[in-house]
Amino acid sequence: MNTAAYNIASEDFFSGIYSREVLAKVACGEELAKYDYYESVFQHALNLAKGKKIEESVREFEKGEERLSAEKKGSDLNAVLSDCLYPKKAYLYYKLKRMSLARLLTYKSIITNEGLKISRGFNFLVFVQTQQYHNLARIFFAESNVKEGIRLSYRLIWFLLTKESAGVKYLDKIALPVEEEESQLRCAMTYQVLFELLGVLARMKNNVALYLKSLIIFLEELIQHFNVCNEREHTLRNFLIVFSGIDLHDRSRYINAANHFLQTSKDMFPNTERVIKLFY
Repeated sequence: MNTAAYNIASEDFFSGIYSREVLAKVACGEELAKYDYYESVFQHALNLAKGKKIEESVREFEKGEERLSAEKKGSDLNAVLSDCLYPKKAYLYYKLKRMSLARLLTYKSIITNEGLKISRGFNFLVFVQTQQYHNLARIFFAESNVKEGIRLSYRLIWFLLTKESAGVKYLDKIALPVEEEESQLRCAMTYQVLFELLGVLARMKNNVALYLKSLIIFLEELIQHFNVCNEREHTLRNFLIVFSGIDLHDRSRYINAANHFLQTSKDMFPNTERVIKLFY
């Protein structure tokens, strides 16, 4: 799992918007120093977990959590500080295959951010929630619950590209003040969810044709409802069109369309070519 919404391309992009739209409105001075401390400690713990240094990661989380437990409860600042912890420790549990605890902390993050949306009107946090729902899809895949992982992935992609509710709790609208940033986040997160999904399908041994047929039907419907507004979105739409043409019995048409896309497209997302060639 990943904890940053724009992590495939640039964590700095996401962090910059978060700092402006959320952090600067709930913290200043010593409060910002607190945020920096917890973000640093829990990020270090996360990095240790990613590096398979599990015991060290556990100790680092415990150090941060002990101090966090002494903070004043119930404030918006405390919610922000707590959410420094939830997604990162969820990853540790994910690595330990303690999926129920990973799921619990992921839901805690989603609910915490919903509280901030309600109390402060931080619409940007819908992207944080979407990221955490994607982490839930990853948990489904890790538990071999492919059907639920795919269903949730479809709903997230639909929400991101149509800006319409797809039946996922708390994901009801996207309304950022800067349209260009909104477009970047919507596209980046769509690629992130879609790349993960395509990777799962490419590794499948059973029922591949059934799930690919489901994907094609979904993409064909999605393309009709995705209204593009710039070159980035146009490229993404063409990417969807390429994958809607997958045919396991005759890959030549897909390969030709994919090669044309790779040769002519602008503003391609990182790793696009690698993902496309999973189905050559």
